[in-house]
Amino acid sequence: MEITERVDNFARLKGYIFSEDKELVMEGLLQKKEKYGDFYCPCKIENIAENICPCLETRRGRVLKEGMCF
Repeated sequence: MEITERVDNFARLKGYIFSEDKELVMEGLLQKKEKYGDFYCPCKIENIAENICPCLETRRGRVLKEGMCF
């Protein structure tokens, strides 16, 4: 599945580890893909380019600073 590979590869490259909520995140990404046409962050309300997963906050180092994203 495209999103699973995308998420797993990104996490591996960045050294991120998913919480036990990984399946919920994946489900949210897939639902937004079906409804809005792209993999928008399931944690964000606005479906804008900055919120395509991984969102801009994550790409700018939120996980490194805070130890997690939403």
